[in-house]
Amino acid sequence: MLRENSEPDSTYAAVLVTPANGAFFQYRTAKGDATTNSESSTIETPCWVRLVRNGNTVAGFISHDGQTWNIMGESSIPLSPSITAGMALTSHRTDLPNSALFDSVAVEKTHETKVPR
Repeated sequence: MLRENSEPDSTYAAVLVTPANGAFFQYRTAKGDATTNSESSTIETPCWVRLVRNGNTVAGFISHDGQTWNIMGESSIPLSPSITAGMALTSHRTDLPNSALFDSVAVEKTHETKVPR
């Protein structure tokens, strides 16, 4: 997930994977607005997810092998030069904790403008 800041209603983009709904690209383009989801895609876990930011354009990708990437969606999202990046996890229920294992996590800053396809 890439977020403008840690406030609950901030702008953001994320690639999310769920057992019930598959994988999708989700984003909020303005503080406090509703979120938008791309069409979901089925994928088996474990899987790889990637977000690429180029200026105010953020694109979300998913991969079965970490080599071949399929675009989930992209959006123009006004973000400042300094943003928050991290892994997101929720059960969507306050009475039901959730857990996941994330590995091979990397945050890279490059000046490359190519988006992997």
